[in-house]
Amino acid sequence: MKKTLIILVSALALAACAKEEKLSSPLVFRAQLDDETKVSFSAGKMNWVAGDVIRVSNGTDWADVTLSASDITPDGRTAVFSVSSLAAASTYYAVYPATSCGSGFTLDGGNVVVAPSSAPSENNVFTCVSSCSADDLSLKFHHPMALIIVTTTYSAVDHVTLRTIGGQTLMGSISVNPSTAESSWAVEGATSVTAQIVNKKAIIELPATGYYNNGLALDVYDSGNTLLGTVSKTGRRTVAKNTYYSFATGTLSGVPVATVGGTSYTSFPSAISALNTSGGTLTYAADYSSEITFNNAVDGIVDMAGNNQGGKLWLQNNTGTITMRNGTCTQTGDCFDGKSGFSDGYTGKVILENMTVCGILWTDSHPFEIRSGNYNIVRNMYFNSIDRSLYPDNGTITITGGSFQNFEDYPVGGWSYGDYIISGGTFAFDPRTKTNVTIVSGYHVEQVSTTEYRVVAN
Repeated sequence: MKKTLIILVSALALAACAKEEKLSSPLVFRAQLDDETKVSFSAGKMNWVAGDVIRVSNGTDWADVTLSASDITPDGRTAVFSVSSLAAASTYYAVYPATSCGSGFTLDGGNVVVAPSSAPSENNVFTCVSSCSADDLSLKFHHPMALIIVTTTYSAVDHVTLRTIGGQTLMGSISVNPSTAESSWAVEGATSVTAQIVNKKAIIELPATGYYNNGLALDVYDSGNTLLGTVSKTGRRTVAKNTYYSFATGTLSGVPVATVGGTSYTSFPSAISALNTSGGTLTYAADYSSEITFNNAVDGIVDMAGNNQGGKLWLQNNTGTITMRNGTCTQTGDCFDGKSGFSDGYTGKVILENMTVCGILWTDSHPFEIRSGNYNIVRNMYFNSIDRSLYPDNGTITITGGSFQNFEDYPVGGWSYGDYIISGGTFAFDPRTKTNVTIVSGYHVEQVSTTEYRVVAN
């Protein structure tokens, strides 16, 4: 089942039951993902995919079914498969993924026993359960778990341990009603669970069996298993099925957010000040959500190292070159802009490599060079008072690579459209139709489709 999440399921050791006389003809099941399995967060809904393994039981025996592409409807929400190795029964049960049952299948009365665990699942799936009658072999899967979504802004965070405050059981096998997805404890288990952080996120699947009397705590560790901090949510904490709960690591005291020239900083403003003063390379060690102003007189490099910049990037009175690389500017408005006080003497250049700019790159009279990355909207303009005979690069973007969605003309009084000098890149439009575009000699525009144009060498 396809999901961009990390889910935790385990192998609960259970013994397989003795085999009985099998059916003379196979059972054909229709497995649907009920809306109840669609947990409301940005990753979207669950779909069946080829390779998914469903465990089906008649209450005594069990069989695993691996779905193929031909078993699945085009929308991915329904799968039709057959089972021929089970004896006839009045009721059939199913669990997805099969590993949630461990090495066998156990019923607790009419409930199914499943167990989330501390080991990350490589399948990236939710635990789901279902049942059906022999008269109607339709399986509608329900999600009986609660999800804890752990997020962090720090690159240094490698894994986290979620634990109960006061030693109440957190993890263990649970008994789930396959029709209602209501659950209760079947076997007492562990008081904590450890999850690996991937792309600054982990998702922990918890039994939705009620509440935790004294609350939950999250211990945060780096790759060397050094404790970076603990975040607690005290007081009675209720968890419900098919519901997600956020748990952010927050600010971790003493943990660096950036380095400049080998010196670590726990404050972004201090790191930016060091770069503006002395140059060198500033390397992000965390996401940063506030604005940054570059007023450097010396050249500097900003390596975002896969992190995110949420606030606007201002250029003010800078004469040195800033090279930014390997990050995402998540601002949906103006990502780059110039502050007041600009004059002819401030010719600081910006070079962009492997950047993703989600909003607007507004050159605001500064020269830019784009070598690679993904860019949503580019507005290239310069202030009319600039003497371009003295400063010809101001208001010029040189593009040698990258992917672009739009060059936007944005008329403003006292400003003129800048120039685009292009010798590479992929465009969602024909760049030749835009204002002040020059394709460098020796290159041409190649149309791949109505929404893709490339500038390539002759």
